[in-house]
Amino acid sequence: LRRVALDAMLRAAEAGEFKTLYLYSLSRLARESVITMPMLKKLVYTFGVRVICVSEGLDSDRNDWEILAAIMAVIHERYLKELSESVHRGQEGMVLAGYSVGDHCFGYDSVPAPGEESRQIGKNQRVRKIYQINSTEAEWVHKIFHWFTNEKRSIRWIVKELNRLKAPKVTDPRSRNGSMDWSSTNSAMRNTSASGPGDSDGMCEIHLQATSLKR
Repeated sequence: LRRVALDAMLRAAEAGEFKTLYLYSLSRLARESVITMPMLKKLVYTFGVRVICVSEGLDSDRNDWEILAAIMAVIHERYLKELSESVHRGQEGMVLAGYSVGDHCFGYDSVPAPGEESRQIGKNQRVRKIYQINSTEAEWVHKIFHWFTNEKRSIRWIVKELNRLKAPKVTDPRSRNGSMDWSSTNSAMRNTSASGPGDSDGMCEIHLQATSLKR
């Protein structure tokens, strides 16, 4: 576990820089019970810090605080898992209906679905989008699959070759450097959107012949 602010707080607690820690919710400390409870006990018993969680009414000065903390830690952990499952279930439904879910698939663009442009009213209005083949990037997808399935090249070799040939950079704004790396290349090869028939010119008629990829 490496969280800059959390680590700084623990160091300050160890140094005795404060004696009471206020949390809005126990989930702000951690969302996995196996992490939450040991950390709480270290704060309370080792560093001598009083911990108060506002939303749960938890106060380590009370005798029953450990029982309440253990219960709430499990509840928060379960909530996170259920939230993740709900989000993925909703995204799966959108994909099965033919819509984009905001991901950044190399070889494709996300464009407004037919008729959705007229629904875009207001600055923050979101419209449903669909995938559209990016012909320039799709050519590179063909190359990637050819190198891997026909020439049996490693992912590491493919990444170097893509960068040597100055392939289009990853358009995902979440990418740190915008360059093709092992992760983005691996994702492009695993993406099922690229494994079925594409438009009439066969731009994305690519079939992944390997069931697992090794770095």
